[in-house]
Amino acid sequence: MLVVAWAAALPVALGGCRAASEAIWPVSGRLTVRGEPAIGVSLRFTEEARQIDMTASVGPDGTFELVTSRGLGLPPGTYAVSVITAPIHLPLGPAGGRTPPSDGAAVPARYLAAATSGLSITVEPGPNRLVIDLQ
Repeated sequence: MLVVAWAAALPVALGGCRAASEAIWPVSGRLTVRGEPAIGVSLRFTEEARQIDMTASVGPDGTFELVTSRGLGLPPGTYAVSVITAPIHLPLGPAGGRTPPSDGAAVPARYLAAATSGLSITVEPGPNRLVIDLQ
């Protein structure tokens, strides 16, 4: 069973290569696998028509927050979602002090590609709080 829920907050100026006049809205949430935090992974949000491709690192408690160069969030629209099992945005080397988890929270293979994940979200004006539980 897949659970995807959202709740809507305040607009933020759009980041990345989008037009400055296009508003973005906060996107955050929690990713779990069969109820357990999905650690050592990232989420990928893609919208091909506008060539939007963003990732959000998932923390040790399963939470994530999508951050762009201009703020938090994405423009309104529908996005395909997939999971990246190789963590990103972690400091490299011993100076970073963290070793990424190696199991990717046992994410089922179908969630690793947008074409097979069956996951999508709709970003609406306001805060978008997602709860995604992979089964």
